[in-house]
Amino acid sequence: MSNPHGSVPPKGVGRSRMKINAEEAVAANFWLAARTAREARFSSSRDTWRNEVEAMDAQLLAAKLRLNDFSPIYALPTEILARIFELLATLDPIRALRRRWGWACITHVSRRFRAVAIGHASLWSRLSVDGQTPWNLFLPRARGTLLSVHGEIQTDQQSQLYAALTLQNIERMQAIEVSNVIPEAYEWHGILRSVAPKLQTLSLGLDMDDDPSDWSDSDEAERAENVPQHMRPQFLTKNAPNLTSLSLAGIRMCWKLNAPIALRSLSLHGSVRRNPPHLVFSSVLGCLRNMPLLQHLALKNILPPSTRRDVDARVSMPHLRSLSSAEPDGRCLGLWASLDVPSTCSIRIGAAELDSVGATTWKELLLEQLAKRQKNPYRHVRFEDPATGAQWMDDHEVIQFTVSSVVLDESTIAGLRYSDEPHDTDDDATLTFAFLFSGPAQPFRDLSGVASPTDFHHGRLHLKGAFSMECVTTLLTRVTTLESVEICGWYDSRRSSTVFQEFVQVYYCALLDKHPSTGYALPSVRSLSLRNVHLRQRFIDDRGRGSNDRLCDTLCEMLRRRYFADIAIRTVKISGTVVDDSWIQPWENYVDEVHCDETCFEYGDPNNESSDETSETESLSRLLSEDDSEQWGEDEDEEDDDEE
Repeated sequence: MSNPHGSVPPKGVGRSRMKINAEEAVAANFWLAARTAREARFSSSRDTWRNEVEAMDAQLLAAKLRLNDFSPIYALPTEILARIFELLATLDPIRALRRRWGWACITHVSRRFRAVAIGHASLWSRLSVDGQTPWNLFLPRARGTLLSVHGEIQTDQQSQLYAALTLQNIERMQAIEVSNVIPEAYEWHGILRSVAPKLQTLSLGLDMDDDPSDWSDSDEAERAENVPQHMRPQFLTKNAPNLTSLSLAGIRMCWKLNAPIALRSLSLHGSVRRNPPHLVFSSVLGCLRNMPLLQHLALKNILPPSTRRDVDARVSMPHLRSLSSAEPDGRCLGLWASLDVPSTCSIRIGAAELDSVGATTWKELLLEQLAKRQKNPYRHVRFEDPATGAQWMDDHEVIQFTVSSVVLDESTIAGLRYSDEPHDTDDDATLTFAFLFSGPAQPFRDLSGVASPTDFHHGRLHLKGAFSMECVTTLLTRVTTLESVEICGWYDSRRSSTVFQEFVQVYYCALLDKHPSTGYALPSVRSLSLRNVHLRQRFIDDRGRGSNDRLCDTLCEMLRRRYFADIAIRTVKISGTVVDDSWIQPWENYVDEVHCDETCFEYGDPNNESSDETSETESLSRLLSEDDSEQWGEDEDEEDDDEE
């Protein structure tokens, strides 16, 4: 009998059909016969067989869902059930103060659930010091497992209670991460004198609003018996031999190590108002030599001044992945110059004041680090609102920027901006600088090769930060691999935008060239990104007088000049910024693409431009005018009264 579909079934198909209905038939025979039968009919057409494959996929998914019916959650193996509890404990922890029991509620599903939870000791090993963890319940159930203590101290009573419990179980402690400890909480300092053989992570932070640097000599003498002046070296070498991560805030470290230790991460935060007594720079370097495995180093307000001899005694740190140092002057540059770090190391330097000597050192270090990155060069530079260091801003020029191989995401940038802790950006090493330039201007011009100060914006304005920005961009012209620039500010209508407005003017103008003989700034850049920028803002001079030019006009002028100089910006990306449609068309004459994301019109009505410009200009003029300072304060009081 002929096949109506025009194809002959393969040999053995008939026998397979007979077998599938037999009692002893196995699943493999059944599905082999089914597929073979369908294949014999439809294998000649690709489109038809594609439909067969899609149908089989749907049936396979249904079969897998059916498989779950034979594995109810109450029958899960103990190991899997305990692992589920561990994940839930992280997502929904117990909050005892609010009587929210989080993941523990799941254990009441059945007696077996409760037995598995109680029998799994690691579920009860993570303890908080903010009152949310019932220690009297957790400690017995944790039994002999290693413990982890974390959180922020809320009250003095909590501090005393949890410090005592921690010291009682210090030999079982694997991690201690406690912050907001008042200096008078002597019991927490006992950790630095205890033997902690299992301790791997120690992070102890004093309340820096009341740190020991604020104590008078008499106060410090009274506390000397109970509070250690520093962490003694034997704690690292003998008492806690397995320690790999150490973070201290407000507690001095004794920079004396007689033997190498296995520390991987070191973060120290001191006080800017008092230098550690009897500390010399050579002692710091000697201690770092005994940390050969160090991967992350963060020091803030710790370093003593260095000499040229100290800097020449370089310390090799082949495993260092991040270096962060912030000091009230350029002494952090001495630390950078003293360390021989790999090209993949991320470096973050902050100096509240940088003189001509410090600027020279910084230039040498910057160029040296850039030379190391020939295989994976820096391609992106991000300039940020210097208001992040607003305490530096009074009558000074501040520059803050980050150079990286790739465009960084916002989470990474947040870590670079706010955290003093060691940061890790994987394989994408970054250079981050926040400097306040001070001193005579001529040495900086000589340093950067700037012939004369640029008269920004048609010579009418002399902007704070303009000079330092010109020096930095001149130095960055040597980084011929830079392809993109990102300018980011803070969009906060609750504070004065005077500093921000000057910031944006400076960074826009830095991409212009007022002196063609010096060459354009950043000539290789082809992409410009703007985030949280007041494009409607009009220029304001140092006397509070406005002009007819807005920031959007300056942006258009910059794009036009670079276009006719054959170094055009190809792409402009804007976010978090109010953009008017009438601005985009002129920009598109000089760039290939203007991209505005969905946040560009969330901050205001683009049709109400005149009112915003008038209010912003008036407020800035009043802020910049000393004569109106009293009136400005009175107006603020009146506004507050109206709000009340």
